[in-house]
Amino acid sequence: MERGKLMKKFLLLLLIAFCILSFSFGVDFGGYVENYSLLTSSPDLREQINKLALWLALSPSETLYITGQGSLAYSYDEYIILLDLDYLYLTQEFPGIFSGKSDFSYTLGRFFQHEFTDMVFAHRLDGIQLNLAFPVMNLMLGAGYSGLLLKPVSTLNNTRADMVDDSDDDIKLAPKKVIINLGASFPEILPSQQLDFSVVTQFDMRNEGLIDDKSPIGTEGKGGKLNTIYFGMGLSGVVTGSLIYDVYGYLQLGKSLSLVDTKNEYIYRPMVAFLAGGSVSYLMRDFYFSKITASFIYASGDKDNTSVYEGNREGHNTQFMPVSESKAGTIFSPNLSNLIKAGLEYSLKPFSSGAMKDFQVAVSGAVFFKATEGAISEGMASVVSEQKYLGTEALLIFNYRPFSDFGITLAGGAFFPNSSSSGPIVDGYRDIEPGVMINASFSF
Repeated sequence: MERGKLMKKFLLLLLIAFCILSFSFGVDFGGYVENYSLLTSSPDLREQINKLALWLALSPSETLYITGQGSLAYSYDEYIILLDLDYLYLTQEFPGIFSGKSDFSYTLGRFFQHEFTDMVFAHRLDGIQLNLAFPVMNLMLGAGYSGLLLKPVSTLNNTRADMVDDSDDDIKLAPKKVIINLGASFPEILPSQQLDFSVVTQFDMRNEGLIDDKSPIGTEGKGGKLNTIYFGMGLSGVVTGSLIYDVYGYLQLGKSLSLVDTKNEYIYRPMVAFLAGGSVSYLMRDFYFSKITASFIYASGDKDNTSVYEGNREGHNTQFMPVSESKAGTIFSPNLSNLIKAGLEYSLKPFSSGAMKDFQVAVSGAVFFKATEGAISEGMASVVSEQKYLGTEALLIFNYRPFSDFGITLAGGAFFPNSSSSGPIVDGYRDIEPGVMINASFSF
């Protein structure tokens, strides 16, 4: 009885506090329910995440904002129930700080940071970001720490030590990394053309259980550190009213631990790797809002790497490894490492009015190759094979968003692997892999 009375008093005090905040500050709140499911014939490829999130935004002044979001999630393969603090950050704006056409703002707390393509780095961090905007140029500098995030929501596993910790149920937090992200964009470098630059660095802060430089083969340890820097540049824009494009490239430098058999020891060797890609889209607005898109991605590999994680055996390491996980497909979804992908997609909206006017249909196909004979992130591909063709993914996709608070995407198709006995796909994975992906969300 006493516990019930205390709970009622607590809820009453919470309601009073909320009312005071509502009168004192601008208050907004809401939430969403989301489901992502990937159903395939192979149990190890299946995924499912169900998430309920609640958010609260406060605006004590016209230029100061405080935003927080918490969530409760269930996952088919990663965890049973996960309670997480998704975001909690403060943003303050200073319009016209240098002149009438300049703006400065900062964001402090836990929030999402990324570079201009999201392919090298896109992740939540605990840190700070500074933004400075001029009519001809936008500058951004962000920095953050990942070691306080929960491990199941982290996609920062890019070393052998990260993978060892990921499989250890006693470790609850994400890999300890400091990531610095610098960006510059020129929105009108030429008419209707935008030029982007990016520099991303990651510093591995792990100090325990690692293998030292020049340790003999057989030394116990989780692996080594990976400290890298990425220099990126991209250009995007409109060629005509119907033709748009984007191209980008990244140079990765750093050091990674190599297992050098000829010296019988572990040695830190330099890394020099590349990522490049782009897309061209042709719009046909008068024909059911149709769009045709051709895309291409190249992520360098290393022919003697037996693993994407510290697998180098000879010379320097040329295997590209993004900071955060960047999947290249839906059913077959390797990371952007030792990979070539060419894709083609056609989409249209068959209904021009009524309740179905926002219904979209798309057909897409992509072919995948290994860039070298070395390893890729998918275990279904063997390391030693002269053939580099991995397979083809074909999808039929339905998108429907009848109103802004509800949307659903349904994709069905299959991955057609290279079934050759001498090909790169290992025995047991050479059959056609059908799959269905569902992603639905409802906001309130």
